[in-house]
Amino acid sequence: MIFADRMSHYHALLFPYRLTFSVKSRIPLRLFFPVLFFLLLLCSCATLYKTSLPPLSKQDVETVLSGIQEQESRVFSCFMNGKLTVKNWIWNSDFNILIVGTKEPYRIKIEVTHPWGQPIVHVLIDRTTLQVLSFQEERLYIGAFTSEALSEFFPGNFDADLIWSVLRGHPKLLEYQGAISLGSDQISLLDHKEDVVEIIDIGPDNHLPRQVSYPQQNITMVFSDVQESQGILYARKIKVKNTKEKGSLVIENKEIGFNRTFPWQIFFIEKLPLFETFYLDDRQRSMFNDQ
Repeated sequence: MIFADRMSHYHALLFPYRLTFSVKSRIPLRLFFPVLFFLLLLCSCATLYKTSLPPLSKQDVETVLSGIQEQESRVFSCFMNGKLTVKNWIWNSDFNILIVGTKEPYRIKIEVTHPWGQPIVHVLIDRTTLQVLSFQEERLYIGAFTSEALSEFFPGNFDADLIWSVLRGHPKLLEYQGAISLGSDQISLLDHKEDVVEIIDIGPDNHLPRQVSYPQQNITMVFSDVQESQGILYARKIKVKNTKEKGSLVIENKEIGFNRTFPWQIFFIEKLPLFETFYLDDRQRSMFNDQ
């Protein structure tokens, strides 16, 4: 009896208001579900109304974009050493990766190795020239640098700006003619045809870029674990997703450095003995033979 009395007491505290239905006041069954649906609709509309926020003001958009450009101007060279994880692309595994680059002149050296140290591929981009040393094929490929040519050897559809963004750990703004905001945490950059070339998602608190999408390249980059070194912001983890082919790669920085002078020998690939040289097409063969 004591237990039953306590339960009744607790029930009365938790549920102080009871809904009682008498035979005379009972709601007809044919009206019950329409009324319930109407109440649920009101609740959902109220929730959407409370959570939806207005887009960024023109001043806020300019502040975010100028902040990204200011960060870009702080770095003229960079190197990073870390881990590369590839899924649903050319490879599906973990590797070590070393990237060194300068902005002027534009030079990028990429070395991918197995975790135990065996080299897989070395990539050198020197302005408009692409060289790829494939250790598995024992070949040196030479040609003009394009995103399509690079995609034959390295996962993704990377042009010069996207490669620099991965190395830098911070997005780079593409050329644009206008900018609009359709939400409180998103900015879209438009070209002269008013087509979207870049979509920037920013954090709700700090307004720093956390995700950047490039619709024309079918590439989305996610920047996380943002750090600061001497006023330079960079992400220690960069995820690159191919929205068309569903592949992805993740680079986790173990070591990174900015604004250092690199010896010219770094930006050089030497063909090893017994390695064959292949040109990406006949036109490039004649072009490089004439140099």
